[in-house]
Amino acid sequence: MKSNYKAAPKFEPIHSSIWTPMNVLLLASLVLLVIWTFNPVSKLGFVWDDLEYVQTNKMLAQPLTKSIAHFFGQNYYVGNYHPITMSSYALIYQKAKLVPELYHQVILLFHVLNTLMVFWFVLILSDKKFAVALLVSALFGVHPMHVESVAWISELKDVLFSFFFIAGLIAYLKSYASPKSWYYILLSFVFFVFSVLSKPAAVCFPLVLMCLDYYKLDKPWSSTLWNKIPFFIVALIMGLVTIKAQGKAVGTIEQYTILERIMLSSFASIFYIFKLFIPTQLSALHPFPAKTGGVFPMIFKLAPFLLAFIIFAIWYFRKQSKILVFGFLFFFANILLVLQFLTVGMAVVSERYTYMPYIGLFFILAMGMDQYLNSKTGKLAFKSYLMYASYIPVFLFAWLSKDRVQIWQNNKTLWTDVIKKYPESAVAYYNLGTYYLKEKNDDDSASAWFQKTIQKDPNHDRALINLGLINGRRKNKDLAMEYFKRAEKVNPDFFELYKNRGFVHSLFGDTDLALADFSKYLNLVPHDAQILYGRGLIYQFKKETENAYLDFSNAAYYDAQNANYWMTKSETAFSLGKLEDARADFNKAIRLGAKPDPNFKQQLGL
Repeated sequence: MKSNYKAAPKFEPIHSSIWTPMNVLLLASLVLLVIWTFNPVSKLGFVWDDLEYVQTNKMLAQPLTKSIAHFFGQNYYVGNYHPITMSSYALIYQKAKLVPELYHQVILLFHVLNTLMVFWFVLILSDKKFAVALLVSALFGVHPMHVESVAWISELKDVLFSFFFIAGLIAYLKSYASPKSWYYILLSFVFFVFSVLSKPAAVCFPLVLMCLDYYKLDKPWSSTLWNKIPFFIVALIMGLVTIKAQGKAVGTIEQYTILERIMLSSFASIFYIFKLFIPTQLSALHPFPAKTGGVFPMIFKLAPFLLAFIIFAIWYFRKQSKILVFGFLFFFANILLVLQFLTVGMAVVSERYTYMPYIGLFFILAMGMDQYLNSKTGKLAFKSYLMYASYIPVFLFAWLSKDRVQIWQNNKTLWTDVIKKYPESAVAYYNLGTYYLKEKNDDDSASAWFQKTIQKDPNHDRALINLGLINGRRKNKDLAMEYFKRAEKVNPDFFELYKNRGFVHSLFGDTDLALADFSKYLNLVPHDAQILYGRGLIYQFKKETENAYLDFSNAAYYDAQNANYWMTKSETAFSLGKLEDARADFNKAIRLGAKPDPNFKQQLGL
């Protein structure tokens, strides 16, 4: 088979041999620099979405085969379908349980591997230019905008999907010069499937392949589209699955006008480009802009013109610099879906979204440097100084990243930092309140932060619900119900409302009202073992033993490591005359550490 491969403009490498002892030492030094930069992540705790991904995820405690089958089923976590990532959490849980250190170490390991993968990818892409590959991978490995992807346990999906994504790109590049191109394209497709099952962001993969075709082939795009049809089919399927998984997280068209969406998307593009060079004022959350008099701040109005200027400049220089065009195409292909034209989530930009796209921009910088160093213009001495000076940003970025990692220590440090950057962010106040409520069991501090939340956003349903819960625990029933009433008016379909209001009803002995709320909650969240158990106790109190037994059975199924659930199920089975089931459940509870009641054990004949 005749190869269609045509290399981009070549420049003589500085070294005739790639794997000199010095180059091996430089690559090893890069690995050590990345480890030094991010090694503090091992001492970080769980933050933010880690609660749902790991801390309260009962499926992780199930037998491995059961949990993996569950994750590959139609089950979504935090608005995403990523079964490989969730299965990876299950694997780590087998060893680490709820100790965060190993989770962080696994993410760091993949980030180091990704840095090496980027080196390999760029080495092939640049026709074996070691200096270019080293600089791109160094910038990738230590850039402060990548701290979020490495320091946050919830972003295991980021480093996993990127690992398979880059592996797929490497395989595709190898298909150009290989007589068995079909083998490498097939291998690329397999890596793509792994990538998209790790994080849906990988749906942009076929677009990135088109970017590689543009850079490496002297043929029109239309002639190479046929081999990407399977990639586009998988991307379309995963796109539809993601839309379903995101649900209400995807903004409606009416929320912002078309012009406002153009402003938001343009601002996001400019933000990401600007932060590549000046990564300061970073934050875990960059909220959507507040409107003054119904309009966005001036920077959002200017953003479309700034972006148009950049695009025009790229188009103008397209014949002089294929590298420039390719680098920006790579950047935009990877970041296109998160530019907030269709608003998703609560942030106008997110630093973790740059993890893959920045490779394209780094490539422009490194190849531009390489072209100048190998050109006939300029003094040789100046070029030597410039080559060494090009690594000053790498060490500066490493220092900034190492310092930035500390912000992710816990929810208090994280959200205190966000409030410093965005003092009007209701979300930051709410999350700080949640830290005191759930991690410190400090109702007074939590209440103060939730009050600040509703001062910033009077319709913040979660803060209203938690204020209802806190006042219920304070035995202030009327005020608790007032907060629940306000929350229901804002969002009558929010499941947490029924869970917490049901709990408060049960505190005051209003069993019928508690039962109604728990039932509404379980219609929306059927796998919550704690609420199943609580509703079972209410059924038991009301002498509805069959219903109680069903709820206890489901609670034990969904949280199979809870000895109390199995013991209660055993007692209820015994009262229903199910002696063999009662004995089996009793033995299960004992194996899990329950203390046996001698009288009940005797009744079971054990």
